[in-house]
Amino acid sequence: MPDGIHERLFLIWKNGSQIETETTAADGT
Repeated sequence: MPDGIHERLFLIWKNGSQIETETTAADGT
């Protein structure tokens, strides 16, 4: 798998994780 695609998937995953963290913090969980 080309590094560019791997990096892109990692950034998408990282962004998703950040969104989940922000949502959890907003919920006060």
